[in-house]
Amino acid sequence: MSPVALRRLTRPAPGGPASFSLWLAVVSAVIMLTGCGEREPARYLHGTAFDSGYHITLYAELSDADLSRLQIDIQSEVARLENDYRRMRERLEAAERASSAVRLTTLGSPAVLADMLDVMVHGYGVDRLAGWLERQDIERYLVELGGDMRAGAEPGTRAWRLALEEPSEGQRSQAHIVELEHASLVTAGDFRDLAPRPVDGLSPVTDDKQLVEVTVLHPQAMMASAWANALLSMSPAQAERVAGQRSISAYFIVTGPQGYETAVSPALATHFE
Repeated sequence: MSPVALRRLTRPAPGGPASFSLWLAVVSAVIMLTGCGEREPARYLHGTAFDSGYHITLYAELSDADLSRLQIDIQSEVARLENDYRRMRERLEAAERASSAVRLTTLGSPAVLADMLDVMVHGYGVDRLAGWLERQDIERYLVELGGDMRAGAEPGTRAWRLALEEPSEGQRSQAHIVELEHASLVTAGDFRDLAPRPVDGLSPVTDDKQLVEVTVLHPQAMMASAWANALLSMSPAQAERVAGQRSISAYFIVTGPQGYETAVSPALATHFE
């Protein structure tokens, strides 16, 4: 089959039948539009993880029995991942309870580290699942967990294609198509959680702008998550400056008195279709 284009998810996706049906519908629609050119059909796997859901699209020569075994093995890997997370969380919570004076020189208290763990756990899970697939000699895949995505090798003659969303008050619309190969795409924040302040003469209006959503492309999903959240904590100008200085591939959504604005770092622009 030909490469699959997917709209990135800005919110964690539950792993139930409804969310899988939505994922499958989007994938299938784009496959129909782009046509078929691959020997193997796209195969789909899904399940629950971290009170959310994972979805995997892959291209490989697999029988139905192979696919069923693969689903069981992946769910076992997810269970190990969740256990690792719980153990680490418990250790950090125990360290915080043992002494409120415990502090790490650069990162802060165990409570802060626990919060960081929560923020990046989906990215870490995506990396773990991607690594597991590659150890099974499955190279052409797209993994999504809680909205974080990572792509392997291109599924056909072109890379995986994902849409960056254009902020709008109405229906979803795409601003750019990103080509993804051996890379991850992770979003921090959600512009829908903070609507632009109305310019109606009734609400106080200043010249302040606020960064409300950052999407980062990076080879590793956990690093993409770390950078997306770090940039989100900065002012728009500072975030764009840091992304430019460090060659971070980032897409910014900013809200202010006049509504939404978007910005793209130079490094990300090289990945546009």
